[in-house]
Amino acid sequence: MHTISYTQCPSRTTYTNHIVQRNTKCYEFILNEQKDWVHAQLDCRKKGGRLVTIETKDEEEFVEQILENYNYHNKGVWIGLNDIYKEGTFVWDSEI
Repeated sequence: MHTISYTQCPSRTTYTNHIVQRNTKCYEFILNEQKDWVHAQLDCRKKGGRLVTIETKDEEEFVEQILENYNYHNKGVWIGLNDIYKEGTFVWDSEI
């Protein structure tokens, strides 16, 4: 298991065992709430973060592994990629 340091996490984050820090990112996995993409994004923004932007294959595999560890792999989670502004044109939440 990782040793977790919260120095990179947004100041408004409530720390739980579903928080993982890796490199310069802090990941919070909220798996017990049903929200649409917009409300998931708003929840992240209120905490000083944003939905995850997957920047590398390594990061994608890391997120997938964490979801497997939580027995949540292939069940569907929100990430920062969306086409809410123009159908079929996907952009990352970090680019908005």
